Amino acid sequence: MKRGIGGYRAACVVFLCFFSLGVITPAETATEETATEETATEETATEETATEETATEETATEETAAVEEAEDADPSGVTGEPLDPYEDFITGDLTSLGAFDIIPPRNRIGLIAGYRRIGNDTFLTLNPVVDYRFGEEEELKLGLGLPLNLYVYDAQLAGELGNTGFENRGRLRSQDYSELGEFLQIIRYLTYGRKEADIYLDVGSRAPTTIGHGTLVRRLNPNINVDRTQVGAQFDAYWDWAGFQAHTSNLATWEMAGALAFFRPLGLFTSEEIPKSLSFGLTYFHDLVAPSSLQLERGLMQIDRHFNPVPEETELLASLALNFEFKFLKTRTSDIKVYAERSGFTDEQLGSGYFGGLLGRFNLGNDTVHAFRARTEYRTFDANYVPSYFDTFYEITQYQFNDPDESQYPLTKLEVLRARKNDPRRHGCYLELTYGLRDIISLGLAYEHATAAAGSDYRDSNFIAHIELPLQYRLQVFATYYRRNPEDLRSLFELGNESLLFSAARFQILPIMYLNLSYQHSFQLEDLFEMEGVRVANRFSSTSSLSGNLEMAFEF
Repeated sequence: MKRGIGGYRAACVVFLCFFSLGVITPAETATEETATEETATEETATEETATEETATEETATEETAAVEEAEDADPSGVTGEPLDPYEDFITGDLTSLGAFDIIPPRNRIGLIAGYRRIGNDTFLTLNPVVDYRFGEEEELKLGLGLPLNLYVYDAQLAGELGNTGFENRGRLRSQDYSELGEFLQIIRYLTYGRKEADIYLDVGSRAPTTIGHGTLVRRLNPNINVDRTQVGAQFDAYWDWAGFQAHTSNLATWEMAGALAFFRPLGLFTSEEIPKSLSFGLTYFHDLVAPSSLQLERGLMQIDRHFNPVPEETELLASLALNFEFKFLKTRTSDIKVYAERSGFTDEQLGSGYFGGLLGRFNLGNDTVHAFRARTEYRTFDANYVPSYFDTFYEITQYQFNDPDESQYPLTKLEVLRARKNDPRRHGCYLELTYGLRDIISLGLAYEHATAAAGSDYRDSNFIAHIELPLQYRLQVFATYYRRNPEDLRSLFELGNESLLFSAARFQILPIMYLNLSYQHSFQLEDLFEMEGVRVANRFSSTSSLSGNLEMAFEF
């Protein structure tokens, strides 16, 4: 706004000067002396007007320079004033780590069609899509779609005598819509605001969720099984004195859900950023049907009609965390807080842990702002507890925490942890670094590690790497890689049963044509078949999903 006001003011002054020059003319008189005097007066007035014009131009130049200097200090280009250390500091997530698909930067109506391979099966994919942003600030965003996978080649059918594998061509893949909640996947995303804004809403199946400091729930992703899609929701609200985060991983069942509520007592009495940052919080999260053991048929998992393992027993698994945090530094470029937390389960057979860490956020630059995040955390916890119990792999590890071979049965996560009850206490750490250059690149690295459980080499370690190139209209690319329990540096990037990879790219070929490519390395039930009338599967194992398609879309 200030650029517009300053320019308008300068234009008015210059206009008045020219107008003055036009109306100040010598009057016609009968005497030569009077004419001479008036002529002299005119020359003097002209000189004074010229002087005023020059001064006005210099003033306008100084005002323009001041505005430009102020805008240089404000990379948003909106306020025309230096960055306010509290209002203009870049907050929220710097990356969309763990996302499944790409959101276009503009409104869109289109149709995506092409090829997809899931495991050894081949499909024709069709997906009509709509993306729309509401309001002048475009805070509310909605994405709709109807993903359809139609069989071209069925590898399991081809393994049966007398079948070629093409008998099911044109049939809809039954795993995609086997549960009521899977029909909600028509909502690709529904978002309002940004993370850490006063109000934030996120509905969809495209991204994982972290609650609070992540000691209970960190990057929980309920969609790493290619045979199951769940649509979840997160809603956050913040005030000076309090706030909350609420989440469910499945809007249809609410089986996994919880919330964080926090209180800032000094926020009732002061608006100063550092004093009011003192916060005390309580987190609750549950799994209503956590499997404590599985129904096995000759060592194989029994599978229900929704393509999920059948538990022998389930239970309510409830967890709690108490925490405090305090921001001890806040400047135009830095924001650093310290936090401590205790988290555990209400189940007496499961333990708890203590956590303490530092979280720093940094903004560097004026015209171009480089945003950084750094977190370091120390942990100590009981052997029958694991930090971030509800993590990226939980959709699989709740049924199969170990990696079963021919001599082992699959064991649930609860079974493994309860067996560690009398083992020695463990210690560990968590490190995370992220970098973002808005609309250009985002990078992220995270690593966690712990001393080995007694009698086991299993260290509950995890590695994450992420890259994102949101280059607006012509090219968008991202890739997220997870690795559980790497044995050494050589195994860090081995794709197998301990790895996850999500990647996609969107290229603009023509004004209304795009090429979409994606590759996922996730999980699927291995050797799904019927034995004596019971559907069984060997175990969850890694599988790949590759797709390439053309998108005909009108963006506006």
